[in-house]
Amino acid sequence: MARGKTAGPVPGIKAKPTRVATGGSTSSPVAGGTGRVTSPPRFVEAGEVNPFGGASEADLEAIVKESFGSDSDLDATEDDIAIWSLARVVTARMRHADWANDPKEIAIFVITDRPRELGEALAGELEPIIDNGSNRLTGRLWVAGPALASAYRLALAAQSTGDVFKEVAAKLGDKPALVFDPNATDLEIRYYPQGVGQPDVVLKYPMPGLAFSLKSLDTTLSRFHAENLVSPDATKSENSPWRNSGNYIPRASAEAFLQGWLKSILSVALAGCKVDFEIPGTEGRCDLVISSRHLTQEHTWVVHATLELKVLRSFDSGSHPVAGTVRERAIGDGYLQALAYRNEQQAQHGMLCCFDMRKPTHCNGDLCLQAVKDRASHDGIELRRYRLYGSSADLRKDKYGATATAG
Repeated sequence: MARGKTAGPVPGIKAKPTRVATGGSTSSPVAGGTGRVTSPPRFVEAGEVNPFGGASEADLEAIVKESFGSDSDLDATEDDIAIWSLARVVTARMRHADWANDPKEIAIFVITDRPRELGEALAGELEPIIDNGSNRLTGRLWVAGPALASAYRLALAAQSTGDVFKEVAAKLGDKPALVFDPNATDLEIRYYPQGVGQPDVVLKYPMPGLAFSLKSLDTTLSRFHAENLVSPDATKSENSPWRNSGNYIPRASAEAFLQGWLKSILSVALAGCKVDFEIPGTEGRCDLVISSRHLTQEHTWVVHATLELKVLRSFDSGSHPVAGTVRERAIGDGYLQALAYRNEQQAQHGMLCCFDMRKPTHCNGDLCLQAVKDRASHDGIELRRYRLYGSSADLRKDKYGATATAG
């Protein structure tokens, strides 16, 4: 998530930032899994004396452990931490008795590794506690570190969302920002890695909802697909699964990329759940495991679901053709993995998720799952296919037909 120059003399993030790990690994969960993709720069620079603003590193580690689990190889990025922290902050405010009286206006959180320096330069007022629900959030601009334990509050002069974005962009340039809109039909956190001055470069994270259910998982996966993956226009950022979408060439390590992104999405969306990846077992490493603490039994976790992810492709990332038999084998192998991991983890649900990146002439819809459909029904394994189009034109053709007939 590249950052450019800071607008004007306002202090904030220096040039050439590099990530600071909170765990033991130097890879990124945005890439996810083995063979991970190198992560873009994050919020925090190497060598910072106090890289997390008003929070200590122990505070950040506690947030990571609570929201992402405690995998030894997990290195939660600061943007992951900030997104999850804001979800927690907003949820706490929504439970407060005064929430109903809060103005239905957007709240913008600019995330920086120097919240005090930037907040004071903008003449912001320090709110030492914003994560317990006591502070009104909406209708304000906030400057905070990734933990969002405290923040500097600024009034917004503009009224409409468009004018608010212009006002914030004029003040803060391309600094990464998180936006919460209480008027949305489906509550979400929007992340603008290049600042609100680039509104089309956005990642969307559903707000925490009900406790885990298969329906809530399906809703989250479907929304993730529709808002971020269905076509190249769904997300105009470096977070694309494609290397060359027009020719249906996926990016390198596409499964790992999707795995890491899904981990972040599910960690925010599923209230009270921990999402782990690459969990080792005697029959392999499970891509994603969703669990939560048992309601009555201490030190006991309930495993709700195991997810096995497969990418169906016509070409590899080097533009080499992939044979149809290879795609068929990927589905067959994926099904056996989904079954094995569900059984080994004693999960309530097992799911095979296929991300279909085949070119239109190779794509036969859900028929690709036909060979395992009957057995999945018998074994209780959920099958899901999510179509990724290389262009919006291909999406329209598939949805409305190749030609329009005048009537």
